[in-house]
Amino acid sequence: IEVSLWSLETEKYQMDLLDAPGHNDFLKNMASGASLSDAALLVISAAPGEFEFGITRDGMTRQEALLAYATGVRQFIIAVNKMDRVNYEEKRFLEVKKEVSAYLKKLGIPIHQQIFIPISGWMGDNLVEPSDKMPWFEHWECRQKPSSDPIHGKTLLDAIDYGLHIPRRAANVPLRIPILKTYKIRGVGTVATGRIATGTVQTGEELLVLPLNKKATVRTIESYHKSKSLGAAGDIIGVHLPGIAVDEVRRGAVLCGKDRPGIPVTCFIAKVSITNHPGEIRAGFSPYLYCHTGSFTATFTTLISKIATRTKEVEKNPKFLKQGDVGTVKITVAKPVCVDTFNNCPPLARFVLQASRVLLGAGQITEIYEKDPDAVAPVQQRSKSRYFR
Repeated sequence: IEVSLWSLETEKYQMDLLDAPGHNDFLKNMASGASLSDAALLVISAAPGEFEFGITRDGMTRQEALLAYATGVRQFIIAVNKMDRVNYEEKRFLEVKKEVSAYLKKLGIPIHQQIFIPISGWMGDNLVEPSDKMPWFEHWECRQKPSSDPIHGKTLLDAIDYGLHIPRRAANVPLRIPILKTYKIRGVGTVATGRIATGTVQTGEELLVLPLNKKATVRTIESYHKSKSLGAAGDIIGVHLPGIAVDEVRRGAVLCGKDRPGIPVTCFIAKVSITNHPGEIRAGFSPYLYCHTGSFTATFTTLISKIATRTKEVEKNPKFLKQGDVGTVKITVAKPVCVDTFNNCPPLARFVLQASRVLLGAGQITEIYEKDPDAVAPVQQRSKSRYFR
């Protein structure tokens, strides 16, 4: 199940809607969709048994929230669905809200900015028009800052229009476009689609495709079959890349400007937070990483330091990391990947850790290296002479 891209137009916004799969078997596609988003609509079932299953330690409600947070999403609309299955009871809505709020707060998400709204997708309650079946629900409320005036609304459409705010886009920064999909279109050639993470792109501009290090000139830029001459940060676009085969450019590759290109790396230093792991993580641990639209296997080569859970003291060269710890580690990969430091390009520096089909935690890249600076070059052994016995 792939990520579906749709265009949604409301009274206030023209936005890109990404429908990401919510099943554990398609976690890679879910991570790709979350990395392209500014806000998340988290649909949670209020039906008996379904909510309890999703909020368990390895449940998908927890994993989806962690995935969105780790990829940079800080705005959530939590739609408590299937209220018709619980007779539209206020008690059930408050129970779900309490549990989800506690977990989001544990992740570090400011609760005052989040919107909780009871809905019934099957019956259409509180989607576009206020429902008369839940008289106890007067309105949802959120604040951009704890001291700012509250924002009110009654429906899910109100929450999208008035509860969300557009994040600031940095100006005069290098162009970075993580590629989500590539297509081979008859009569056109290779077309790469992705969301502009930073910078701007225009037709006629010469780009570099990493980690291939191949040049490509942008012939056309399209957004939902509409031609554009300029694409800015936040836009999901398709770029025609002549001279490059469709199987050469894969998900996780990055388009960047020729004047300030990125660097494919095989080693980086990262700050990681372990939120869900029953045992100890030691040097040599090999989790699966989801970073922007890319995914790859990595190795914790060295544990540099960790912050103790209770005392908050920094321990150098720890033997292991466990649940609740925040540590600095050196990570290496077998093949070059397109990442960056958090100071230079946050969308390319956030990642999620996975092992045994469970999300373990999240991290941010602080330093990058083309090659491991501490790696020892392999010694070539001389072959023994056939006359030597």
